[in-house]
Amino acid sequence: MLARKMDTSLEIRLFGGLRVAVDGAPVTGFMSAKVPALLAYLAVTGRGQRRDDLAGLLWGEMPDVDAKNNLRQALANLRRSLEPWLIITREEVALDPETMLAANAHAAAGEDARRPRSQQPLQSLPAQTGSADAGRLRNGGRAPARSATDS
Repeated sequence: MLARKMDTSLEIRLFGGLRVAVDGAPVTGFMSAKVPALLAYLAVTGRGQRRDDLAGLLWGEMPDVDAKNNLRQALANLRRSLEPWLIITREEVALDPETMLAANAHAAAGEDARRPRSQQPLQSLPAQTGSADAGRLRNGGRAPARSATDS
């Protein structure tokens, strides 16, 4: 996904590993692997997400109070680098719809058709996520650990 806002561009790539960049410079300083996973989830779904749902998705193994606190910290971490592209309310979190529209226009213009599939942006991913994706998000992008009972 590539979007312009206030003469800067935000790029979120999921193919070949998650990459977040502003004006081509990698965004670093995420407090945990779940912070960029949260950003990726917002980009893939393309719509606002309820804070309670995000807390449960990413920290479902914790009590609600702790999960919500972790979400607040993660959002504060994202806000430091990406505030112009985020909409954060008391109830929901989303990427700015203008960001999503710019990314869709960029993809529709065919600018990505010349790129290898491994370098194409987010729009080529399905908008739906399944339980395996949710497990990866809870594990900061890694596949969930399998237990002996999973066999």
